Amino acid sequence: MPDSARFTIAIVCALPLEYDALVAVLDSSPRILPHATDQFLYTTGRFATHEVVIAYPEEYGPRDAALAIQFLEHKYGSMELIILLGICVGIPVPPERGNPIYLGDVVISTAVLAYAHGARKNPAGLEFREIFPKKARGKIRQIHRLLSTEYFLGDLVKRSREGLAQVGNMKARYMLLPANEDLFFDSAYHHLHRSNCPENKCDAFAPHICQIAEKQSCAELQCDLQHLYRCRPSFEITPVEIHTGVFASADTVMRDPQVRDDLAREHKVLAFDMEATGIWDLNPHVVVIKGVCDYGDSHKSKQWQDLAAAHAACVAKALVTTFFPKDEGKWEGIDTQHQHTFKRRETNVSDEIGQTTSQSLCKSGIPFHHATQS
Repeated sequence: MPDSARFTIAIVCALPLEYDALVAVLDSSPRILPHATDQFLYTTGRFATHEVVIAYPEEYGPRDAALAIQFLEHKYGSMELIILLGICVGIPVPPERGNPIYLGDVVISTAVLAYAHGARKNPAGLEFREIFPKKARGKIRQIHRLLSTEYFLGDLVKRSREGLAQVGNMKARYMLLPANEDLFFDSAYHHLHRSNCPENKCDAFAPHICQIAEKQSCAELQCDLQHLYRCRPSFEITPVEIHTGVFASADTVMRDPQVRDDLAREHKVLAFDMEATGIWDLNPHVVVIKGVCDYGDSHKSKQWQDLAAAHAACVAKALVTTFFPKDEGKWEGIDTQHQHTFKRRETNVSDEIGQTTSQSLCKSGIPFHHATQS
């Protein structure tokens, strides 16, 4: 059993699928640490030569994430690095940035914005006052400075893609999905029954979405691809990428494209999560690394969660082995010879909602916006 003095890096995962993705890229099987009088269970695993301690809170959200880290540091001492790992909502077209964000991309935090604090309701929606992103501190700021260079960011992208290819070849749940299933609809076009709502509650003008519609796919609801703002042309043209920027965090799921776009515009937010505010101020060496699994609108689904979590885990591993060298540690793969060809799942949701239309809209690979509210 590893000596607790060896732990300098902690990883926090809030969801089972986030923990599973992390385990998939570890270089050893996870082991439960002694816990005779502890409130939380912790496990350990290895990134190359690094033994990392993993916190898996009982519930998702900021409170349990904070408690897990507080108990962990009480037991094992202050960490040199704390990674909040998992999935997040992404801003598909960030204002004032040239690079779009696609599903499966990873965002690394440069700052965290607690956007629910100071929010006020008014007839036009939520009004945000006196909120400012809290920037990364200490060593994390130096890492971001290096990631602003073409060399270090390019190296991190390359190594994380190699890791994702490996884990995708090992487990089907982490294979790339068909690119034309990455659909971003116009913000005014909602995911609901257009007619014959089983609960008689769906209303495109309110808008109101019934619980049945929330659980159905765009294919099942026959969401009209003419209302697409953008879709992904291919992974060859738009492979998974890494972005650095501001996370907005609150204890509620982001599902409002108006609030999403307002925060992106006013505070240059790139991603949303539910745990970052809980641990950001506990240690100056916290970094959020999360994969984009949806766009925070009514069309969100769980389809991309596994891939997003796996890519985030690969980025975390590449970051640790790059910026925290130990005994000349290096990227060692995942116990198999790495392959550079990504596999793709054979399921294709867009076939069900109009393959010809989807392909004709997506083949150019450039954003388009001709939708109008029906």
